[in-house]
Amino acid sequence: MQLEAFAEGFYSIIPHGALENFDENELELLVCGMPDIPVPEFKKHVLYPELPNAAGLPIIQWFWQSVENMSQSERARLLQFWTGSSQLPPGGFSAFDPKINIKLNFSPLSHLPVSHTCFNTLELPRYKSFQQLDQRLTLAIREGAEGFGEA
Repeated sequence: MQLEAFAEGFYSIIPHGALENFDENELELLVCGMPDIPVPEFKKHVLYPELPNAAGLPIIQWFWQSVENMSQSERARLLQFWTGSSQLPPGGFSAFDPKINIKLNFSPLSHLPVSHTCFNTLELPRYKSFQQLDQRLTLAIREGAEGFGEA
């Protein structure tokens, strides 16, 4: 009953079929707006389990260089890929539960980064260059934002 009332009100404003061209990620951005994802705040709240000197690792430096080079919409896609939501929770990055983190894995260098949205974890293969990381991360957030399919 309540859902029917909502749908009736919704479709009184937006015609049936007007949203067919949008996927769920695009619709979320359309309804909620583009989030502001400040890189310094992002960096401050990422944990690196099993990487005690993460800030000194080239792959971590390359990762953040890639994120800094992204547009706000690409950062929203990264956040969507990583956590399942393109928006920050109320309270910002510090409110993520579980906390967002990055791990390195031993996947072949040809593989894309992998996310575990239930755990807010991003796993990176041990790429050998910035270009390799940047290209694979960009492909992952563009193709991997499509849901549960293989990227």
